[in-house]
Amino acid sequence: MAATLLVFLASTEEFGVPKVLGDMAGVQVLSVAVEQALDVWPVNLPRAAGIGLLLGTLALLIWLLALPLTRMTATSAQRRAVKTRRWCALPPLLFAVIATGLPLGAIGVTALQKAVTNGLASGNWTWKHFAQVLTPGDGGLAALQTSIGLSVGTSVAGMALAVTGLFILQRFPERTRRFLEVLGYAPQAIPGVVMATGLILFWNAPGNPLPIYGHVPIIGLAYLALTLPYALRYAASGLQQVPVGLSQAASVHGARPPRVLTQIHLPLAWPHVLAGGAVLFAFCMRELAASILLQPPGTQVISTYVYAQFDQGNVNDGMALAVVGIASTLLVLIAVRGVVQGLSTTRSAEASASAK
Repeated sequence: MAATLLVFLASTEEFGVPKVLGDMAGVQVLSVAVEQALDVWPVNLPRAAGIGLLLGTLALLIWLLALPLTRMTATSAQRRAVKTRRWCALPPLLFAVIATGLPLGAIGVTALQKAVTNGLASGNWTWKHFAQVLTPGDGGLAALQTSIGLSVGTSVAGMALAVTGLFILQRFPERTRRFLEVLGYAPQAIPGVVMATGLILFWNAPGNPLPIYGHVPIIGLAYLALTLPYALRYAASGLQQVPVGLSQAASVHGARPPRVLTQIHLPLAWPHVLAGGAVLFAFCMRELAASILLQPPGTQVISTYVYAQFDQGNVNDGMALAVVGIASTLLVLIAVRGVVQGLSTTRSAEASASAK
């Protein structure tokens, strides 16, 4: 039930798919309606705020219904093990091919074609689109650099904020700690387009002392707000690996909280922190809703560049940069996974040696 509600929540806040496919089919959803109110002149801020409030309220209600269900601990009855058949793997394999394999294959093929209209002809293959988007001075390379910079910065800042915040919350009363943790996870219920609308209304208000609206940092701020729940989950998993006795012993011997955090908690929790940073990096590299509403003039990220090329009919260059972005994200995830698994193997071997 909790999974069903969370899938429904993810569907209500989805922006990229209905923006690209819905416009062609004449279908409009709430998330796209918010963007259109801000993207079409004259800008209609009250309409965008009203639709955003409706969408945000709906998403928050669904999230509040799913929250207690995710905390339940299910018990499974004892049953006899059943031998599975190889053909049982066919349905999920077919789903993976249709949902992931075919779209990725189409992206790769399009990026390598000279012209989409010529199909799979033998002379219709080229690498020039990759060379074009990776040429210094081209908008594609600038978008890639901006995305990587924002993603790395958000990953570092998000995990640092999550670890430090949860470490501090451990010293709060239980009721206060739970309330603040729920507030930290609340952005999970806020669609990206609604978050972006709120940031526009706040940071563009007259008399705001920090005029970051219209500059790159506001995109990073949106990424940080949207990814905070994921950072908190990984940070919480990492801090749970630290035995309570270690912190108590350090405090008894006079260690201050910053030293306890840096010399006890982080060395034991850093695999989870590193994994969380990789997830945040992947999320930021593909985020579209907040990026398309908050990007300053003359600045693009991968998602907005790909969307703009697709919208303008220059599909080949857009798909070439999409391949580069996907490959970059996969390399980061694979590298982090290898490091974490290697550390886990090393710790298991050390524990076995100590036991002997």
